Amino acid sequence: IYNLTPGKLDVIRSSVSENNLDIYPRTAGAGIYNENGITKIESSTVSKNEGVHDAGGVYNYGLNALLIISNSTFQGNWAVTTGGGVRNDSGTVEVYNSLFLENFTPYASSGFGGGIYHRGQNVLLGRLASKIELYAAVNTSQTSLHVNNVDSLLPLPLPINVRLNSEVMRIVAIDRVKGTVQVERTAGQTHSVTTPLELVDYIGLRELDTLGNNKFPLDIVIDNEVMRATSIIPGTNWVAVERGRQNTEIESHDTGALVHGISGSLTIANSTFSDNFSGVGGTSSDIVNYGGVIHSQTHPYVRPTVIESSTLVG
Repeated sequence: IYNLTPGKLDVIRSSVSENNLDIYPRTAGAGIYNENGITKIESSTVSKNEGVHDAGGVYNYGLNALLIISNSTFQGNWAVTTGGGVRNDSGTVEVYNSLFLENFTPYASSGFGGGIYHRGQNVLLGRLASKIELYAAVNTSQTSLHVNNVDSLLPLPLPINVRLNSEVMRIVAIDRVKGTVQVERTAGQTHSVTTPLELVDYIGLRELDTLGNNKFPLDIVIDNEVMRATSIIPGTNWVAVERGRQNTEIESHDTGALVHGISGSLTIANSTFSDNFSGVGGTSSDIVNYGGVIHSQTHPYVRPTVIESSTLVG
């Protein structure tokens, strides 16, 4: 089964069994491939599915991918390298009241996550566009500022909160003919020509193709600052954001800075994992070295993997 965004798939009181995926380039998700869609597996069995490379049972792929497993059994699924039962790449997986039994990844040198392989990898979405800059120096009392690329500000609703160096001010009017913005300010600092005009509530991207394919709100990270992207301003490359999330500092970011979407997480509750293994043999050392039961690898700012009230037996 292939579930592609914005698809929603409900597997209820059903069996997904004995499927085989051995044709390139699709080598993951022999039972179910959930690409940025929403898949719910409830009171069902996913068993004896064989993936030539990854994800014998279910492959959950993409920032918007959501896989919810409840009251279900994953048994005897295998993939050569990762995720015998489930492989998750950057999406969100929730497992409740379920049994993972005898799932495995047999490859001796690079088998990971016999039961579940969780790769919480942040995803590159784009780069910051060129900044708006002062065309002329500004004194302590000046409220009309000459800036370059004033046209790019026109689609944004007024007032626009901006920052010059450490001084925060508000744009209350835009004069396209003169190339100026009228501001309200209180700090009274001086600013030199070419000083960047940082928008507080928006970021500009060079292109929106990748970011625009995601659902909002979307958590992103630029350098060491976490933000929440809430919407795209129609017809522009401006993205409305909430700054300084996850207790990160609000920073100034250079033109071309990378914008990454923050991966989803893995949550397991009230579930049992038994006799899952990775690598030939399935000994206790395999569990330590390869994640015979669960292999979890996450990037910075991804929510932690949570395993609650569950039993994991090698």
